Amino acid sequence: MPTDQRPETFHMRVVRQTDPKWLANARSGDKTAQMCVLAVARWMKEMVAGRSSCICCDAVFSGGDVPEAFLILISSNQDSEELNVRSAAVCSKCSTHEDQWLMAEGARRTGLARSAEQMQ
Repeated sequence: MPTDQRPETFHMRVVRQTDPKWLANARSGDKTAQMCVLAVARWMKEMVAGRSSCICCDAVFSGGDVPEAFLILISSNQDSEELNVRSAAVCSKCSTHEDQWLMAEGARRTGLARSAEQMQ
């Protein structure tokens, strides 16, 4: 592996059902908010056909469950314009925690590296 390659960077965001600013920001053209809304919509569409668990614990979502919050991971390659986004659901119990806790727990449970170069 060449030593001049940088690790991929990513941004984490928490989108809560009780916070309507994400949808309003997406409608006003905010690219990050648009990516978050897209990721949530994709998760909801995929959920119709299956089951998923909370990113911070093992609570299971199924059927018409609507999570209280989502942890959004926005990944961008430094060398291209490509932008990838993924979402994970947060259950009602875990959603009572602050955003920083949700991001730290989600990163810990998924094994994401949390170096200063990777986490922004």
